[in-house]
This record gives sequence, C-alpha cells and structure tokens, in this order.
Amino acid sequence: MRAIEEKYALAGTYSYAQDFLDYELYFVFVDEAVLSTGLSIVAVFLVVIFITGSIPITCLVVLAVLLVDLYLLGVVHFWNLTFNTVVII
Repeated sequence: MRAIEEKYALAGTYSYAQDFLDYELYFVFVDEAVLSTGLSIVAVFLVVIFITGSIPITCLVVLAVLLVDLYLLGVVHFWNLTFNTVVII
C-alpha cells in the first residue's frame, strides 16, 4: 500500500480506511513496543535514582521491572497469544 501511495498519490496526502490503519499498526508494532518498553525502563531508572540516590538499589529495581517484562513475554508465548494491541496494553 505504501508503494502504491508513493507512486500514485498526490503530495502530502494519504489513504484512509480502517483496514489500512490495522495493517499499518502491525507494520510498526514491534518497533513501537520496544521503544515504549525501553523508555519506560529509562523513566523507572531516573525516578528511582532520584528517590533513593543509590545506584545498587536502582539497578535492583530496574532488574525487577525487566524480569516482570520477561515473565509477561513468557506468558504470552506459553499461552499461545498473538502479539496484538490487547496483549501490549
């Protein structure tokens, strides 16, 4: 769809339909999920380092958050869930 729009569309325009939005969602889904998770870990690190002022404690808290994320990914895999918006939320 992007190639067709790039070749035939007017400059500055795009196609709109619910199906197109769904396809676009799956096109950028993994990148957006990784970016969101990474930014969340950075935010946790900054807040905890500000509150505690201790690098070892901050690293332990960040490790705990990372392990929870890893557990949730394992649950998604072993329950045979598809990687979709409901699972991400």
